[in-house]
Amino acid sequence: MPKNETLKAEPSALLKEPSASTKEPSASVKEPSALLKQLQHDEQLPVHWFEDALVWIVKLSTMLAELHEQRRHPLCIGINGAQGSGKTTLSLALDMLLTKTYGLRCQTLSIDDFYLSRQDREKLARQVHPLLQTRGVPGTHNCELAINTIQQLKQGKTCLIPRFNKATDNPLPTSAWSSSTSQPDIILFEGWCVGIPPQDESKLNTPVNSLEQHEDPQKLWRQYVQQQLSGSYQTLFKELDLLIFLQAPGFECVHLWRLEQENKLAERNQHKNNNAIMNEAEIQRFIAHYQRLTEHALQCLPSLANVIIPLDEKHRLTGCHVNHELAKDTLAPGKNEGLTS
Repeated sequence: MPKNETLKAEPSALLKEPSASTKEPSASVKEPSALLKQLQHDEQLPVHWFEDALVWIVKLSTMLAELHEQRRHPLCIGINGAQGSGKTTLSLALDMLLTKTYGLRCQTLSIDDFYLSRQDREKLARQVHPLLQTRGVPGTHNCELAINTIQQLKQGKTCLIPRFNKATDNPLPTSAWSSSTSQPDIILFEGWCVGIPPQDESKLNTPVNSLEQHEDPQKLWRQYVQQQLSGSYQTLFKELDLLIFLQAPGFECVHLWRLEQENKLAERNQHKNNNAIMNEAEIQRFIAHYQRLTEHALQCLPSLANVIIPLDEKHRLTGCHVNHELAKDTLAPGKNEGLTS
C-alpha cells in the first residue's frame, strides 16, 4: 500500500507545496474564503463543509494551479467518488477557486452528461440484458463522445459540451448544449466510475447483492459491464493526467448520502413536478446497480489515485493525501512524467 502523506508533508514530484512566489491569490479577485462561503450558501452546504474546504480544497487548488504552471499545457483531472460523496461540489469549488483566484480557464465535465439516450439503453436492454436500461454502469455512456470532447478541449477547438436531462432520462437537444471556444487550462472530469480499472474476472462469479443474484443469475449483465469497462472506458481514462479520489468510509454510507441528495433535490423543486424524485426503496434498488464497482473502487483506488480525500460517516473531509509511490503510467502511459514520484 502506498504511503499517502498529507498535503502538509514533504513536497512530492506529483504536487509541490504552494510556492509563495508564484501562486499567491490575486489581490484583484475575491479571497478563497469569500468564494467558498458563497458556494456554501448557494449550494446549501453545512458549515463544516466550509471549514473543511478552507483547509483542504484551498490547498489542493493551489497545488493544481502550480502544477499547470509547471506543465504549461491543458490538464485533465479526474474526480472519482461514490454517489453522494460530493464530486459535483468539489468540482464547483475547484473550478471557482482556479478561475477566480488564479485566473485559469476551467471546463468542468460530468460523465453523467454522456449517458446514452433512453432509446439506446432500451435497445441494449432488449439485445444484451434488461438491467442496462438503467443508466449508470459502464456500457450506458457514450465514451466516443466523451473522448472526442476532451480531446477537442485540449486542442483548443470550438466544441459543444453535452448536457443530460435526468428528469426526462435523455440528453438535452444540442441546441441547449453550451459551447467552448477557447482552450481551457484545466479540465475537471467527474464521475462515480472515472478512473476505475476492470475487476478480476473471477470476482464476477459471486453476486454482491440481491439485484445481481435474482436479476443477473447468468452473469450476463456483469460480464457486459466488465467488457465495456475494460475497453472504451480505459481509453477514455487515458485522457486523465491526474485522478482525485473522494474516499467514502464504505458502501453502507452511499444509501444515506444518496437519500440526502434526493431530499435536497425535492426541497429545491417542491413547486415543480417531482416525478423524477425517487423514494427510499427506489434509491435502494438504484444504487444496487453501482455497488459492485463502488466497492471495487474503495478497494483499489487508494493505491491508484494521485490524490485521496478521505470522508467520514458524517460526510466531513478529513484530509487530503498525495500518493507518493504511484507509478507514472498508472493512468495514462507516457503522459504522467513529472506528475508522480
